Amino acid sequence: MTVAVGAEPLAGVEGVSFAYPLPDGGRRPVLRSLDLTLARGELLAMVGTNGSGKTTLLRLLTGILRPDAGAVRFDGRPLTGWRRVDLARRVAVLPQQLELPVGFRVAELVAMGRAPHARRLFAST
Repeated sequence: MTVAVGAEPLAGVEGVSFAYPLPDGGRRPVLRSLDLTLARGELLAMVGTNGSGKTTLLRLLTGILRPDAGAVRFDGRPLTGWRRVDLARRVAVLPQQLELPVGFRVAELVAMGRAPHARRLFAST
């Protein structure tokens, strides 16, 4: 993929590798030397078989996981340079399947997405 000259990519990974630890002390490689650049406004679909690394890549892009090698960048900065609250104000992931406690309402789920933007998490009335 190419990015317009002078345009800063929104996000990307450079030479990223990741492996999950195994109970026997070994590691199961999932991603190897991955390069990906995402431009602002670009729509991307990830397609692959179970265990091919789609969710792992999303977790790396959101900072939930850290790569074993390579770098993850968001808005021109390494992901490690972002405070969690600042990143949460700009990035959100809604899983395909989400189990909620019984009685949880849609409005409450939507309100959770606003939490990083609140000045105080619990306001007194």
